[in-house]
Amino acid sequence: FANYCMMKLTISAIFLTFVVITTCKPHSKRVLDKDLSEEDHHLGEDSHNPEYDHEAFLGKKESKEFDKLSPEESKEKLEKFVKEKIDTDKNLAVTRDELKKWIKFQSSKYFLDDRDNQWNNITKDGTSFVTLESYRKHQQESGRDQDETTIKRDKRRFEHADANKDGKLDKEEFLNFLYPEEAAHMHTVVVQETMDYMDKDKDGKLSKEEYLNDMWTPTEQDKKEPDWFQTEKEEFDTKRDINKDGFLDHNEVLKWIIPSDDNDHTEEEVKHLMSEADENKDGKLSMEEILNKHDVFAGSQATNFGDA
Repeated sequence: FANYCMMKLTISAIFLTFVVITTCKPHSKRVLDKDLSEEDHHLGEDSHNPEYDHEAFLGKKESKEFDKLSPEESKEKLEKFVKEKIDTDKNLAVTRDELKKWIKFQSSKYFLDDRDNQWNNITKDGTSFVTLESYRKHQQESGRDQDETTIKRDKRRFEHADANKDGKLDKEEFLNFLYPEEAAHMHTVVVQETMDYMDKDKDGKLSKEEYLNDMWTPTEQDKKEPDWFQTEKEEFDTKRDINKDGFLDHNEVLKWIIPSDDNDHTEEEVKHLMSEADENKDGKLSMEEILNKHDVFAGSQATNFGDA
């Protein structure tokens, strides 16, 4: 990894902490731009990756199950899947809104499953809420560190997630506590956690030096600046520092780490699926249209092994 820095920041769902791990450029992960699949979105400039589309539509686990089926079995299962899970008004057609809601649900399923697992463990004594104390007890019982920094961060998250200020979190509030980047009213917490990590001189803003040092610093083994580092230097001035004062304030950090709707992967995927399958361009997908383009939505043995 000579051409990449060795640190990246990721929000850990389980540890609720910033985890430093080795791999590529950290700012690609500092930005909370959650994609719909771990697969590459495109195979080339204009070619969508079918594996990406399948995982976005079906979910990773379900997508792998479809890959084991014959084309006929895949079509049959796809029809049942759409009727049962996506066509909510049961009119044998999928509207754009139904498609978008479904893909958004799929992209959030990991978060929901993790929330439910932690919720069930914490409330197994019969309570219907989570307190900061019960959460800390669960963390300790699970062998997770509760240092001063973690305790302070959890307290701040809890206070922001506790919408009605009753000292308890219901299931929705607990989800916001675990995944603050997914709730707009929690974004200030995400920004503050980023500032806590990157703002080394604690002046409440990020200098260009702090921004760049977080991405890459020379080592004895690697003293040459990576090619992308020059681009990041330029982007600090041209894109990040909006008011041109030489620093990133909270609002500028927010715009940087939490992309706007312009980077909405769900909307992009909906547009792609509609353009591929909506043959009569009426803004909805009939069951016939979906099955005619079943390979866009789901795989099979044929699409994976070429034995059609």
